[in-house]
Amino acid sequence: MGIAKSVMTLNDNNRWVEFVALSVASLAALNLPALSAEPPPRDAVSNAVQAKVDLGALSSEWSRDQNVMDPIWEPLNLKGVNYYAFGAAHAPNQFAARSDPRSPMYQAWFGAYAIQGGRGIFSSNDESKQFAWLAKLAEFDQISWLGAMGDPHPEAKWTKHSAPRLETIDGSPRIVFRATMKSHSDISAPSPDLTPLAKKLGMPGAESTVVAVKPFHPVTLKGLYSFWYDAARDMTFVVYAVSSSFKGSDGVLHDNGPVLQPQFRRMIKQVRIVSAQ
Repeated sequence: MGIAKSVMTLNDNNRWVEFVALSVASLAALNLPALSAEPPPRDAVSNAVQAKVDLGALSSEWSRDQNVMDPIWEPLNLKGVNYYAFGAAHAPNQFAARSDPRSPMYQAWFGAYAIQGGRGIFSSNDESKQFAWLAKLAEFDQISWLGAMGDPHPEAKWTKHSAPRLETIDGSPRIVFRATMKSHSDISAPSPDLTPLAKKLGMPGAESTVVAVKPFHPVTLKGLYSFWYDAARDMTFVVYAVSSSFKGSDGVLHDNGPVLQPQFRRMIKQVRIVSAQ
């Protein structure tokens, strides 16, 4: 299918959102195991971290994976693991729902980061400093993911976040924010030149396109995110749940947030931190 007709509908939240999309993408780009809705058979564990994240039971709508981020985050001097999930492929489709503009799972993420360290950032209780640190990581990861998907001009910019509210995560009250970020869809035109990561997720053909979109079209990522520092483990944890909003080539706005937000709130509450041993 040609570039003009190639992509489907893929269509902002906080730096968390950027963080999520980018990290996930970067991870998958380096490690491409078979997709599955079941927990991975092996736990990816960075030698630097003492705990891992259990995302809990996910429905068959989701495909989960995980990846050690040490080599990807080296420019940021960070180490850790990304545990993430995205819209799975469903018959007769051979491509992930994440790549299907018709699906509410289009460009959606759910997951968590387990990051070594963070004492220097979180000990001061300076919220602006914490957000600046997370924003840098989020932007770095999102751009990395888009690049791994073949975007020639990847972009990711956090635009705003809401006031926090409390939700119980891993048995304790955690602050949760709504956030928005401007970025690109990772959808591309099917071709023999797809990157390994794009081939892994799969891209729909022209016959599957109901909502016409262009490759790497603009999207607004709207998400829920929570982060906290665990002093006993000297680790920072980030939980994210992101949906997309975008305009098709016909100018019609598609917002997947209302469909996914209730599910996201339930999923966030089942996240658990467990020993990496």
